[in-house]
Amino acid sequence: MNSILKKSIGLTMILSLMTAPVFAFAQSSNANNGNKNKIKNEIKKESVSSDSKPATCTKAWGHLIAAGWIKKNGSLPLPENCIIPFGISKIFSGKNGNGTTTDTVAPVISDLTITATQTGATIKWNTNELSNSVVYISTSTPVGTTTPATTNNSLVKSHTITVSDLASSTIYYAVITSKDSSGNIGKSSTISFTTLAPAPDTTAPIISGIIATVASTTVNGWWTTNEPATTRMYYSTTSPINVLTSPFIENTTLVTSHNITIPNLATSTLYYLILESKDASGNTQRTDQFSVRTTSGF
Repeated sequence: MNSILKKSIGLTMILSLMTAPVFAFAQSSNANNGNKNKIKNEIKKESVSSDSKPATCTKAWGHLIAAGWIKKNGSLPLPENCIIPFGISKIFSGKNGNGTTTDTVAPVISDLTITATQTGATIKWNTNELSNSVVYISTSTPVGTTTPATTNNSLVKSHTITVSDLASSTIYYAVITSKDSSGNIGKSSTISFTTLAPAPDTTAPIISGIIATVASTTVNGWWTTNEPATTRMYYSTTSPINVLTSPFIENTTLVTSHNITIPNLATSTLYYLILESKDASGNTQRTDQFSVRTTSGF
């Protein structure tokens, strides 16, 4: 009986010595970074250290022989001095094989709003994680996502992008994207907005530089305006001039340098004149009435 017991104890010691390096190979998952030299050093250290306790890594052996169960139910709790070999750690602990999970989920874009102006727009949105801000703009669909209109690579959750140099009264289409630090890209659906129309022009042209020259039967008028406008000159031999009934000469071309001639006037006669210019928006400017006298012709 004592002989059998001694043989059993001896066999146990031999197996323990043989398996110590195997258990030691499954060392701490926090250090499991694929560095082969480090793993070899740890195995060597575990094998020769008087403090080494291979039995504490017994649970790691389960990772080697019961991979399916661990994959389904999760990693077993292991002592700090015990890790899973790199390949198995990569399967159970994430694609990185370093105990962390690889981020493969794209940011979620929400609360997207666009405020348009006459020549631009401010676009705001939120994401559920830190990510950059990219806006693609087009006047047609589908919106191309090769060249962005604006990009801000700061990683934020509250995004604000302003685009400029847009045409007024124009429909634009936009696509928003946000990329997180792992390279996952969230993308919005195509949205549209219309830039505002120009503010109504309510200012009449300014008439300046008036010159009037007379001859025996004609009057010539010159003036300038600060914006393109029509050219009209009322005339009458009675005062005050009634612009609703008095005759006039007109050129409807929109110009800033004006020149017009009234023909077939009577000689040596006093004429009353009013100059008028009207811009494209219909704003009209008239001068005060003034008078000239035609020459006698001699």
